[in-house]
Amino acid sequence: MPFQIFISRKSQDARIARAIKSVLLRGLRKEDQPKVFVSEGIAHGANWREVIRGALEDANWLLLLYTGEDQNWSWCCFEVGIYDGKHSSAIHLQLDTGQDLSSPLPNAPERRVICIHHGEQEPPSTISDRQAVIATHENVRKLLQRYYSLVDPNGLANDPEVLDRATDDICGIFGQAARRHEFCQHIKINVPDPAKITEAEMPADTTVSGEPGAFNNVMAFFPEFAERVPWPEFIRVAGAGVNKAWTRELVRALSHIRDGSIVQPIQALHVNPSTGLRFRPVLYRVERNKRQIECEVLFVQDVGGYLLSDLPPNEAVLLSTMRLAYRMRYEVLNRFLGKLDVPDPNTPFRVRFCNALTNILVEAASRTNQAEELIDAFAGPGKHERTARTILGYMIKRWPKCEQIIWSSVGYDPTLGVWTKDRSSALSEEEKHQLQCVLDEVDVMNGVFLKLGSERWVKDVVRRFRADIYSIDTYSTLTRSPADWADKPGEATSPALSEHRDRGSESAAPKETPPVSRPRTPN
Repeated sequence: MPFQIFISRKSQDARIARAIKSVLLRGLRKEDQPKVFVSEGIAHGANWREVIRGALEDANWLLLLYTGEDQNWSWCCFEVGIYDGKHSSAIHLQLDTGQDLSSPLPNAPERRVICIHHGEQEPPSTISDRQAVIATHENVRKLLQRYYSLVDPNGLANDPEVLDRATDDICGIFGQAARRHEFCQHIKINVPDPAKITEAEMPADTTVSGEPGAFNNVMAFFPEFAERVPWPEFIRVAGAGVNKAWTRELVRALSHIRDGSIVQPIQALHVNPSTGLRFRPVLYRVERNKRQIECEVLFVQDVGGYLLSDLPPNEAVLLSTMRLAYRMRYEVLNRFLGKLDVPDPNTPFRVRFCNALTNILVEAASRTNQAEELIDAFAGPGKHERTARTILGYMIKRWPKCEQIIWSSVGYDPTLGVWTKDRSSALSEEEKHQLQCVLDEVDVMNGVFLKLGSERWVKDVVRRFRADIYSIDTYSTLTRSPADWADKPGEATSPALSEHRDRGSESAAPKETPPVSRPRTPN
């Protein structure tokens, strides 16, 4: 049986493990090459627990790559524990007799736990009595000398040039880990068959890996094996409730990556259901080929305010749509309407306009507000509500046509993400006229919606918070008579205000109307 090495490492050290494996195999004849196991080599669909246990049972060396004290090493220590249990007699014989990497080669297969670490970092206390190798040139060279003596005693073991080169390479590879500082939690997603990705679903054999801290702190998710979480289990826990929005955007983004299309940033947030902390998912790095897609997602803590999904559904829809309308007003209409001839020495007009509008539309798609939900936000039997719903219905039907004319004028296809005209060229007179006309129409629709939305929002605020009983006169009373304020705990309120509130509580506050039953709007 060939010599076998089991490399135990953290998920973010996969590149380091692959590079070290490559160095260990380099220059050896095929029949002399050892079997080097890393967990990412497990076939999809296999029983990974049994595969790992089998690899640990067969391994001559367990090589632990210890790259930092600030990480959770519980799983790696668990692997060491399994290996120790399988080969306890051989390992404890080494410990009892003081055998090290300079000791004579054994007659029986050698079994060792070897922890490579930086000099300023102590290995985990659970394995501190095992063979530790500080990643210096002298120590790594001694380790490789024993390795080559075991796998190729008559060849590379006697070639100092090969030994020095391998030593330099491993010291350089391992040294990279010492300079890495990570400030964001992250996960890695592996899709073994990209052809099965749709815009709504990932293949069932997709897996998610990451540090336990990423799952625990960001998602309140405690998987049994953080190095390999099945996608259905991940979605069931981490993609539930309001978190369906960002996972849906992620799946759509990966389907676009598979097709080579332009990918928009993920807009929705992830909310930790236990702590309430919010994180912004960032699709950071992607590697793809026909056989698999592998991507990393960073989670950056977001402190931008409460989620709109915490509001009653109708109010959440109205407020998020008004936010988009204000963005359209100040980022597109005020910036470009009537200014189609204003040059910019740095960025062509087509690009500036396209970026401004696309940013708004990407956020709008993330909000997932349906037309019916927006119209329901203006529910009510009155004439004003009926008129508002009619106007909104017209705007909703009219917008796709306006959008089509806009993109045709600018010369961009947002579906394919390609320019249909030279993006650096100026607008023709016909394009200017066409774009000006459609922006005039959008300007009117935008103004009307902001008026309707503001009136409805004020009405809802009055209904929900009895805002009509808090008048300017009441506030003036407060500021004129501070001496009348109660100083008892829990009673820091002006008597005038209390009297006004009590007097108006029955007459001014309408009965609470239960919100329409529907799913909360994700942020």
